Amino acid sequence: KEEAFSNLNHDELVAKVRRLNHELKTARESAASDVDALVAKLTQVEVASSAIREELKREKIKSNTLEEKAHKAEEQLHGTIAATVPKDAVPGISRFMVTYTEDDKKKTATVQVPSSAIPGTSIKLSRRVIELEERRELDLDLAKTRTLLDKTAGE
Repeated sequence: KEEAFSNLNHDELVAKVRRLNHELKTARESAASDVDALVAKLTQVEVASSAIREELKREKIKSNTLEEKAHKAEEQLHGTIAATVPKDAVPGISRFMVTYTEDDKKKTATVQVPSSAIPGTSIKLSRRVIELEERRELDLDLAKTRTLLDKTAGE
């Protein structure tokens, strides 16, 4: 490249340097413009991302609120019963007696210890759980009665 410049006279060298400086200036301006455009685009993306995060937070709050309302509605519909899980209970396996009041009468039901329960702590059981357990016990009693009737009829 030095040989290409060594053959040029002073005026040609000055013209070539000016042209190269102009090309360099144009390239710098173009690069700066590209950087500005990228920064603007990045800013837009950050603003959009922030807006999306805020919307997600609002939706999560709405979702949590709806879950709480649904839980409260279920409690109001069926009610809850406070019970203490026996200390020797095995969550998800053991069964224990729960005493509660319904229509001013004391009742008892045997329920399975919820798998999320911690032995020795108080828990709230929905009346729905009690209803399902009572129905299950009635079904078991009915099955026993049928078996007994079948045995008696067979004799």
